[in-house]
Amino acid sequence: MMRKFFSNKLITLVTFVAFLALGAVSFRMVSALDSTSITVNGTSIYTQAGGYNSDHGIAGVSFDVPTMTLTLNNADIANISADDDLIIDLVGTNTVVSTSPDPAIRSVAGNVTIKGDESSLSISAFSADNTAIRIGEGKRLTIGDETSLNDIITVSILSGTNVNTDDTFIVGDNVYNYDGAPGPGGPGDPEGPPPGDPLQLSIDGTLVIDETAEPPVTSASGEGWSIEPGFMGSYGLNIDQGITLGYITGIGDGMLIITGDANIAENEDGFSINMNGRVNISGGESDVAGDINLAGGIFTQGMINTYDRAFTIGSAETPSSKGIMASEVEVHMGDLTIYTTGTALQYYDETPAEGDGMIVESGAGKTLTVASSDIATANVNSVRVSGGGTVDLSYTSSLGDFTPEASHWPWTDMTGTEEENPLPTTVTCEEGTDATNKYRMTSTEGNFLLESTAGTLYQLGWNIPGADDSIVTNGTVRVIAANGYRFTSGGYTDYSLEAGSTVTIELLPDYGYQYVSGGLNGNQTVPDEGKASYTFTMPNNHLHLSAIFERSSDIISVVSGKVSGASIAMPEGEINGNAEFSVTDSNNGDNSVFQPLASGSTIGGLVDLTLNEVVLKGSSDEAWKTNITELGQDMSVNLQLADSLKGHSNYSVLRDHDGTVTKLDSSYNETTGILSFDTDSYSTYAIAYSDTPSNPNTYDNIYVYAIAAFVALASLLVGLYYFRTRNKKLVL
Repeated sequence: MMRKFFSNKLITLVTFVAFLALGAVSFRMVSALDSTSITVNGTSIYTQAGGYNSDHGIAGVSFDVPTMTLTLNNADIANISADDDLIIDLVGTNTVVSTSPDPAIRSVAGNVTIKGDESSLSISAFSADNTAIRIGEGKRLTIGDETSLNDIITVSILSGTNVNTDDTFIVGDNVYNYDGAPGPGGPGDPEGPPPGDPLQLSIDGTLVIDETAEPPVTSASGEGWSIEPGFMGSYGLNIDQGITLGYITGIGDGMLIITGDANIAENEDGFSINMNGRVNISGGESDVAGDINLAGGIFTQGMINTYDRAFTIGSAETPSSKGIMASEVEVHMGDLTIYTTGTALQYYDETPAEGDGMIVESGAGKTLTVASSDIATANVNSVRVSGGGTVDLSYTSSLGDFTPEASHWPWTDMTGTEEENPLPTTVTCEEGTDATNKYRMTSTEGNFLLESTAGTLYQLGWNIPGADDSIVTNGTVRVIAANGYRFTSGGYTDYSLEAGSTVTIELLPDYGYQYVSGGLNGNQTVPDEGKASYTFTMPNNHLHLSAIFERSSDIISVVSGKVSGASIAMPEGEINGNAEFSVTDSNNGDNSVFQPLASGSTIGGLVDLTLNEVVLKGSSDEAWKTNITELGQDMSVNLQLADSLKGHSNYSVLRDHDGTVTKLDSSYNETTGILSFDTDSYSTYAIAYSDTPSNPNTYDNIYVYAIAAFVALASLLVGLYYFRTRNKKLVL
């Protein structure tokens, strides 16, 4: 028979615990499902509770509930956000261009899978320093469909960096264009083709870039110009000063970045740039200053961005017959001016599908000016201004029909988590000035003017690698509130704040340190009401913040006839700055409340112990003081007794805190005259003593001692009897 090692009670207990564990796992699974939600452009697409929102109104976006798949069908969107796993199915050519520093695509805690067939996705972060894709920590980014190896897509990160995508899996021959990505398109391998169809570019009718050739032709040069492969599959076209380049045409999809002091002629069709495909056209950074002047208009299915360059189409003397025909026009880092005898701003498809249309935006203090036109806009969905941007449209026949909008970043509490950051406030504009929503709109015969009265956003940061003017040590810095937003990328947090607005920051020293100096690029800080808080006006430039916190001693004050000196040992993490510890004779104390615990000892004196947290306001003259009556941990206190209390024995410490009297463990050093104890509360204390022997013979335990003696004697007698009997048996 098998031996029974475990009792029935033990088996029942183990079974019960196992059921609890399974229940906890099930609860976590249900909780995770309940939290699933997906948004596009800030609009809810799917929630676990509400299901698929089929009325979201975003062109090219749909969601399949059974497979939990988000489909992009030739979609142009600003962002995608999901709480958990995100599956994206691509159809055609798609773009995600973030209009804020939030990630273009984000899964808060899950994996991201992008799949499809003969389709592409281009992803652009708000800037090169912002995030393109962010997934859950320890999760995987998958490019392609593991169940269908013949389906091929191209995913390209045109700007920005990724977060938590170290585990990136590229299925088969799928193409992923991103610096740092493993597999095809990554470092060490040839860069994959631009998204969508292969690109062919011609200058003045001569083919100069041909991705359809074998091998592909990806660079060219001529008199005063050159074109080379650029960032993430783009092409960079540099034009020398004084050169007038011939018109540019193209077939396919991709991106063209123009730098230099550029002049581009127009073709007989009235366009200086004419792209038969989805080609994004942008200005670019270079060492050569200058603007981009086009004799004719621009046509592309992609977007136009005036990044770092001012664009001009036509001139007052020779207006162009064409304006811009594109999916989107963004004016953020360079002005755009159009002189045309035709339509200035028009969607590339003259008969767009329902919901499709051009999006026009102007911000960062830049201006989109239609100086002359017959028709200002056609098939334009919205015209939006933000951050001091302006749209000024002049026309002779028609303004066109669009929704005027203004965005601004409200005053925001920035002390919460990253996910709590709000989106900008966007409103539909009406004629007049709106101080609350920060815009001004005026319409007159032949002119429409929409101005953002909000300030341009600039960045504030610190502890930036390689920037010595952004160092913070022995303390912490954070923005408490401002007009703007916070964003985190690569483990660093930066703030983008509105110029001219008041910013409240916190410069909080570690314990034992005080803020003594720092820098905000010369901007003056003023102490605010809140502890360690300062305010300043955000200037019209980016800021690096530095703060120096230096070692500083605690403040000890003793004014007492019973105690002549004191010292403390503050536990870590309890306060900031320094402690101010005071010992004074108690004028309101009552000896009688201590008598029950004094046990006949003499109350030698009553003292009040007071503790304050002290944070200096940038100098030793003023400080924020916070009274502390209780700590989370005990603080060690050492009191040097005055001569009037020395010479006794059996010292004890009694505390009266909020009506509760407690006797504390204490010790007294007769050599130094120091009475030591630990306490977490600060109020009235009694110092007691007794000159009687510390261990008087009260005979309280005499009965215990008698019984113990009796038991010992009995044990001895039994032992003697045993040995005696045993010896007798041995003799026999």
